[in-house]
Amino acid sequence: MRLLEENLGDARIFSTRPFGYKRYHVEYTNGDRQMFSGLRYSKDRVIELVEKKIDRDKKEKNNTCAP
Repeated sequence: MRLLEENLGDARIFSTRPFGYKRYHVEYTNGDRQMFSGLRYSKDRVIELVEKKIDRDKKEKNNTCAP
């Protein structure tokens, strides 16, 4: 069962505990998915990385739309 940890608008972060440690599953609104191991990444670090990816994707989208 997945537990919703954070909703960032453009991405939702879920967690699972398959073998006693957390895994963070990130689902973006564009259909992309990522997974982070709780052994290596804390919840705060996952949120920080996801926010950076969202910002980077928005900048790329704005740059490609400009004439």
